[in-house]
Amino acid sequence: MRIRYDKTLYSKEALLKAAYHFTDRAYVYLGVEGGCFFVDFTAKDGTPFEKEKLENAFKNELLAQMIHQTVSKETTVLRELLVARALSSTMIDEGASSDVAESPMTEDALDELDAIAKDWFDAVTAFETVYFWPDLPQCFREVYRVLKPGGTLLICNESNGDTDKDKKWTEIIGGMTIYKDAELKTYLEQAGFHDVQIHKKKSWLCITAWK
Repeated sequence: MRIRYDKTLYSKEALLKAAYHFTDRAYVYLGVEGGCFFVDFTAKDGTPFEKEKLENAFKNELLAQMIHQTVSKETTVLRELLVARALSSTMIDEGASSDVAESPMTEDALDELDAIAKDWFDAVTAFETVYFWPDLPQCFREVYRVLKPGGTLLICNESNGDTDKDKKWTEIIGGMTIYKDAELKTYLEQAGFHDVQIHKKKSWLCITAWK
């Protein structure tokens, strides 16, 4: 089954990402034909697709990818400022060198960012990243600051620190710290979060916390 899309309406990146979501059920081939991208679907189980149903599902996924791209581009500067602020405040708290003081993130810039980003986001996610956050309590306080009241933080780690096997990763990967659920819960509550919920399955650890 083939679906065609105008190249001027959709980006190749969005098309690739949308197509990837269907690889669990179909063999997917993408190509260019005149002024259009086309996507060929062949069912893995041999059962013919319902053309309208599949096409509508793909349109929705393609639109979602385009919106994601747009939002990502429009918030690039804000996200970079947020990261810079979190890292700058962490290094300053630890008595950083004069290089930090001379960085572009001046006090005026930080004050301006405070006004812009406070209570800004509905949700923040951290998939396999908190291992590397410098000064984790400070980072959690920063996440709390930028979340809207009622906003949610989701943390998901493949290693939960419950077994000795986790130690091998910290020995191999520099700057990595594996936290146990109790440690993360304490830091989150100290930052102001409430209703911290812990979910564990095998080595995986997922935590949700609300502002």
